[in-house]
Amino acid sequence: MKLPSKLFNFYKLKATSLSYWLIAIFSFFVFTQSAFRWWPNQSFAYGIAIDYLSPTLYLTDIIFLLLFFVVLSTTDLRKRLFTKNTQKQFLLLTGLMLINSAVSIFVFATMLKWIKIFEIYILWKITTTLNKKQFYNFVFKPLVCSLPIILAIAIYQMINGTNTGVFQLLGERLINTNYPGIAKRIVFGTELLRPYSTFSHPNSLAGFLVTLYFLNFYFLKEKLVNKAFAVLVFAVLLLGIVLTLSYSALLVAVLLSIFLLFFPKNIFKYAFVLFIIMATASFLLPGIAKYLLLGNLSFSQNIYQRLIQYSFFDLNTVKEFLFGLGFNTFVKYQNTQPFQAYSFQPIHNGPLLLLKEGGLLLIVFFGLFVYNTLKKALSSKELLVAVLCFVSLSLFDHYQATLQQNLLINSFLFGLVWREKI
Repeated sequence: MKLPSKLFNFYKLKATSLSYWLIAIFSFFVFTQSAFRWWPNQSFAYGIAIDYLSPTLYLTDIIFLLLFFVVLSTTDLRKRLFTKNTQKQFLLLTGLMLINSAVSIFVFATMLKWIKIFEIYILWKITTTLNKKQFYNFVFKPLVCSLPIILAIAIYQMINGTNTGVFQLLGERLINTNYPGIAKRIVFGTELLRPYSTFSHPNSLAGFLVTLYFLNFYFLKEKLVNKAFAVLVFAVLLLGIVLTLSYSALLVAVLLSIFLLFFPKNIFKYAFVLFIIMATASFLLPGIAKYLLLGNLSFSQNIYQRLIQYSFFDLNTVKEFLFGLGFNTFVKYQNTQPFQAYSFQPIHNGPLLLLKEGGLLLIVFFGLFVYNTLKKALSSKELLVAVLCFVSLSLFDHYQATLQQNLLINSFLFGLVWREKI
């Protein structure tokens, strides 16, 4: 009887170790968009292929499936992951999925989104089983190790005004300053390409870097990283954030850094007030946008497009107000509106997007989750600021709720906040 017992313990040890290394590999490849896409007829609008509507199998999805299989095959890990509480959460999510899909104006797109939501949920639950040291070693360090590649590609793109041409397998897009719709800025009279690196958009890259920036504060405070290395990571991240030329990311990084470094006690005092103010401000945007557009004021093309989007936001029926139009349907919905409504991207505001697609039901559900996450983060001002960073960035764009790399890094952030006390 001793030999089988030893073999079982050896397998359990190896499987647990393998799960950690798969988490590390997964974390390192979060920056990529290596994927295989399908393009059925439902993925097109006005003959234009829409990424959000394309079934996609990412490299990280394959690694996730391997990780999930290892967790399922290991009794210890399975018991820690699939608690009674997890089963209740899973049933609740399933119920929300059924309701959201039943009211959807485009069930195909909604089901694609819910598959991703369940993946993010399971990844979040797996992350909660890691202690601080494990999270640092198997999540944060691999994420940091990917930064040199991210920044090298970004710097090349900005200097040359085009993609490198050699990193398509990592998800680098074909971009050029001459292409329509490509993100650019005028800096000191010179038109510069805003670097995408391997991300869908410079703003998405900026959001990813800002999240890592505040996580670095946390691990420095917890003394899991030495000061010299932390300073180097800060320098690399700040360089990357500046290079993206993302005004919203820079604003959030500067303001929350000031709060964190100079008013640490006020963060705890005002965190929930800021949360409520930011959420309320989102719902006032449509009215503000209509007022500004009627004022015959001059705006940049980017701001004008966003104002047009906000101004077209409405909730037409009681059913739509309560349950929304179904996740991942905003782009399709916009194609029923005048073409100038910037029809091929979701609205650039997380709460408004959630309200339109999920209705009052899902915005209350997610709002309570974020509120409870803030409460959980009260033990650490660094984590609290990282969660406020997530909320703040959601006010300026949709990528926190729609784009692959941002969804994954935010699942890590929330997992760190909700981790078990082990």
